[in-house]
Amino acid sequence: MYKNFKENYPLYEVRESKDLRDLIDAGAKLYGDKAAFKFKEHGEIVSVSYNEFKTDVDAYGTALFDMGLDGKHIGIIGDNSYNWIRSYLAVLCSSSVVVPIDKELTSDEIQYILNTGNCEVLIYSGGATEKKIMEITDNLPDITHFICMAEQTVKDEKHYYIDDVVAKGKELLKNGDKRYLSIVPDNKVLKELLFTSGTTGKSKGVMLSTES
Repeated sequence: MYKNFKENYPLYEVRESKDLRDLIDAGAKLYGDKAAFKFKEHGEIVSVSYNEFKTDVDAYGTALFDMGLDGKHIGIIGDNSYNWIRSYLAVLCSSSVVVPIDKELTSDEIQYILNTGNCEVLIYSGGATEKKIMEITDNLPDITHFICMAEQTVKDEKHYYIDDVVAKGKELLKNGDKRYLSIVPDNKVLKELLFTSGTTGKSKGVMLSTES
């Protein structure tokens, strides 16, 4: 129970979430088909409901698990977007560690963070960001999977398109795959490596849990 001490308002209930998955589940239960996100795509306004968002995160995480990527360090770099959000939360609700990277960094700086952060998966957006990634691909020996958040320009056994990954996850969920959903989130373990700006030297990774 919380009270606004500046005004004589009555006490009101605030629901506390035990972890991020619980927060996403609660949003779907409370708000269902109401819009959680709205964004422009190909000149059209796209609306994503709370239910659709939960389904996307669950499917995305399920596909990553099926690809053998659970427990890996996963880098994410790109524009602020719905794809960035669902990528970030799908990783945080798994047993993996997310390594968010500033898209304005140089190719060399991005390469340093990915290698220092022990990343084995990279999720990236198109345009200028994709160009930087293509410049350093040969210098990322530990990256086994590249997932593009825009239409792919590179198609081979190591490169994937985000919508294809999510679609695969939805099919797995439809067939009863609950491996990802069965993961019990631990708020106290390492979940994110957040690299500093490196103004006085090389960037250093700050180890964060979801609790912190």
